[in-house]
Amino acid sequence: RVQSIPFLNDDVKDFVNIVKLTKGLRSNIKKRLKFRLKQTLSINSEKIFSDLFGRRTIDTPTKHNTYYRSLINSKLVLMTYPTTSFSESMQLNIPTILVCKKETWQFEKSSLKMFNSLKKNKIAFENFVEAREHINNSWDKVDSWWNDKKVQDVRKKYLKNFFNVNANWYDEWLNYLKIIKNSK
Repeated sequence: RVQSIPFLNDDVKDFVNIVKLTKGLRSNIKKRLKFRLKQTLSINSEKIFSDLFGRRTIDTPTKHNTYYRSLINSKLVLMTYPTTSFSESMQLNIPTILVCKKETWQFEKSSLKMFNSLKKNKIAFENFVEAREHINNSWDKVDSWWNDKKVQDVRKKYLKNFFNVNANWYDEWLNYLKIIKNSK
């Protein structure tokens, strides 16, 4: 399988940019920050964020503090990877912002078209400064931005094309597995 993913140097750049973005947020936003961090081999991101922004800002995964629980308790989610975690946040209809460079991910034509639609509606950004400005400007009215018809239409289109999960997904998989089992 050929896949475009960031290299370590891309992760380091994103990490530095997330720190800069965070430092530039309004103080009332910074007080509510929680970081659920991806660990890389050479960056102890949890320690760095803890030292910079306080231990209380670290959202440590546990049996009871799942990724899902963190999402549903979030006012706004910021992602740097256009992967499953981004799609899950979109599926849950949590206000979500993606910051990533299309050159790093090398989107195919249909994905690039969707990425540009997400950018147009301020769901996706390639620039951390622009993402920070959007967060600072929309924080007090996040729901107004997120529930705007155009934003929701793009979110639904994204889900339909890239993360089409039906409400009865469990039954669909169960039936599929039964068919597979019975065909042997």
